[in-house]
Amino acid sequence: MVKYQVRIEPLGLTYIVDAGTSLQEVLRNCDIDFPCGGKGLCGNCKVRLLSGNVSMDEKQVSWLNKKGLSEEWRLACLSKVEDNLVLEIPQVGMQIQTDEARVSDFVPESGYGVAVDVGSTTIVAQVVDLGNGQVVDTCSEVNPQISYGADIISRIEYAMQKKENLLQLCHILRGCIGKMLYTLTIRNSISSFQKVVLAGNTVMHHLFAGYDVASLATAPYHSDSNEGYVLLSTALEWDFIKPCPVEFLPNLSHFVGSDILCGIQSCGMVQEEEYKLLIDLGTNGEMALGNKHHVLYTSTAAGPAFEGINISCGMRAIEGAIYAVEEIGEHTCKYEIIGDKQAKGLCGSGLIEVIHWLLRHGDIDVTGAMTDLTRREISLTKEVTLTIEDIREFQLAKAALAAGVELLLKEYNISVSQISQVFFTGGLGNYLNVDKIKELGLFTKFENSKIVRLSNASLSGCRQFLFDSNREKIVSILRNKEFCSLETKKEFQDVFCEQIFFPY
Repeated sequence: MVKYQVRIEPLGLTYIVDAGTSLQEVLRNCDIDFPCGGKGLCGNCKVRLLSGNVSMDEKQVSWLNKKGLSEEWRLACLSKVEDNLVLEIPQVGMQIQTDEARVSDFVPESGYGVAVDVGSTTIVAQVVDLGNGQVVDTCSEVNPQISYGADIISRIEYAMQKKENLLQLCHILRGCIGKMLYTLTIRNSISSFQKVVLAGNTVMHHLFAGYDVASLATAPYHSDSNEGYVLLSTALEWDFIKPCPVEFLPNLSHFVGSDILCGIQSCGMVQEEEYKLLIDLGTNGEMALGNKHHVLYTSTAAGPAFEGINISCGMRAIEGAIYAVEEIGEHTCKYEIIGDKQAKGLCGSGLIEVIHWLLRHGDIDVTGAMTDLTRREISLTKEVTLTIEDIREFQLAKAALAAGVELLLKEYNISVSQISQVFFTGGLGNYLNVDKIKELGLFTKFENSKIVRLSNASLSGCRQFLFDSNREKIVSILRNKEFCSLETKKEFQDVFCEQIFFPY
């Protein structure tokens, strides 16, 4: 078998691979995104060809033209190694949500614990002093599974192809978290933890354990493995610390994970008589409504567009992403870009603000159509465009989220005025311009004074659940919870369709 050398810059990595190997496989560990899971459906896994030859088929040429990329660029998932290559991958910085608030309600314990928010996009681990509730140190990483798809469905599909794929996703997730914990031990001269507690969505819960995820992809979308579980650190090959229990908290259901369980705890929903609403605007659009007596929760298909997924120039909240629009004149604006670099695409908040600007200035109408009927896309910068399909994707996400909130209120049989606080969390929640999203027809009935932003509700709740004195609260939430299945509500389709259009 003929072999070739592939050098990756600026990382300085060199690989020797067989002829015909996909560049996607070569770049799995090089922080390259494959949002569609490497199916050639998004055109976002771009690399610059510095030396060597990589042939292109018509599909790749079409994607490069659509993205406005010159001849030296290639899409990794559509390319194979056929020569000695030198490639350059874009280096980016990820905006990762965290906070270091001290745990205030607990009975002190001895030693240190670690709280881990296992997100689909990012993972955050924090060492907590169990004696005083203080955060000692924080470590964060991009979830390495992202190279198998930015969305959960792509990872499920990959895991379902064969058992080895499932074990691979399990191995790289455990390895990433283990590496983070090792970093924390070295930086803080800690030789042991009393416990490690993890929270995440249902798929992360299953993949960390190595559970089969096929049931999450096919009707009736039910899993029998939603309970919390405990593994020993030695079983995870985390031999750099003394043996300790590693617990993944239980899911609320097969659709909603322990990240929302922790969010409910973080916002104090089950501690009071007053009604509170938690809305997680991350990879999925999940929400919970309730008080100390009863919690109703659900999940909507709103997250992907709000994180830039399925958007032609969509991207994560990393350097080069347009995240806001600032009006500097009656008909002119300035794009705010993460890292103050050249614009490369749109993250979730940027998508919202661009659509708001275009609607306000008449480039699109209340139906979401472009007012110039000869156009199917609008150029924002030299490299970034917004297509009619992008606007439709946003409208579908907006309608799903709005319908979810409305039906949750109806199912609980309370009015908007009875809600004391509305908490936004998740990747988009902290960057959301509330006034602009309201003008697009979402969350219009909530007073701004009632809206609270939680930097990372999952991590905050996970810190609280490190303490034995707070464990009874998990039992309370699970005992009083109820899942609201939106797709079974006969009025869902009507409410959904009403919410697609923008307000007049």
